Formats: sequence, C-alpha cells, structure tokens
Amino acid sequence: MKHPICGAIDALPAPPGDTFTLKLQINPREITYLTGIFEAYPGFAMIRTDDSKTGQIRLWIAPDFYQETLDILNELKKEIVIRELPADGETDEF
Repeated sequence: MKHPICGAIDALPAPPGDTFTLKLQINPREITYLTGIFEAYPGFAMIRTDDSKTGQIRLWIAPDFYQETLDILNELKKEIVIRELPADGETDEF
C-alpha cells in the first residue's frame, strides 16, 4: 500500500527556474544538522536529500540569497566536510 504522503510529495511543484542549484556531499549523519541550519534561514535555500546513505544532497538557492548561502556553507566547512558534486560527476570544492 502506498503511503498517503507519497502522493502529496509527488504533487509538490518544482523549485522556481531562477534558483541556483548546488549538489553537495556531506557525512550522512550531518544531513539533519544542515537541514536545521537552512530551516533557521527561511527563504535562503531549499534542501533535499538525494541519497541518505552517501550523504548526497541538493540545495536550491534563491538568487537574492546566493552569496549569503555560500557564506553559510563556507562557515559550516569549519565544522563538517562539504564537497560540491558537479554535474559531470567529478568532485570539486565550491
């Protein structure tokens, strides 16, 4: 039986086309922490977990808060390992 919330999640609209997207990899144990950080800054970015086992996440960043979001991520890099995952699959730092 399909869980009732699955239909609601499928119905969510895609992020606006004018957002910036970052694909990142962090320690899977840090996903909840990073999510909490961005929930404390409403409107900056939406976070989605692509693969909870490998720690792959995606951020959709509002254009007005792009630099602030990068600043937050750079500060967080002092606490946790954050790697950017470019579309071509190679790992790079932002």
